[in-house]
Amino acid sequence: MDNNIALLLKVFFFKDLSADELLAIMAITRREHYLMGQRVFEAGDPGDSLYIIRSGSMMVKKGEMVLAVLGIGDTIGEMSFVDRGERSASVAAIEETELLKVSFQALETLLDEHPLMAVKVYRAMATVLSQRLREMDETIRTKYQPIKC
Repeated sequence: MDNNIALLLKVFFFKDLSADELLAIMAITRREHYLMGQRVFEAGDPGDSLYIIRSGSMMVKKGEMVLAVLGIGDTIGEMSFVDRGERSASVAAIEETELLKVSFQALETLLDEHPLMAVKVYRAMATVLSQRLREMDETIRTKYQPIKC
């Protein structure tokens, strides 16, 4: 259990939670194993869970474009938790991988029951998603400027 708490502390969304709050999060997680090449979900699938990489690594792809390679402590599926939209990309294991799965329904119920925990988690989610958007904006600005003739 201590290893799982240490893992949750690596997750940006949970870094400000107390020990009791982290235990409450652990209580709603479920371990899943994936073999190399096995997909967790496809772009366009409905989102119902977020995942935390416990061991191994995952590749995030949109069509043929690799968006990210994720490792221990990284999360998958948080965008769908925030907006309840479809999965924006496909995710597959690039080696044998173990994930902690957190169902949206269970997490939402937990956060409804613990408003202070909800504030901490939602604030952290907003911060990380904002950072990712800023990074994407910078990438577009610097790498994809139109050619002037």
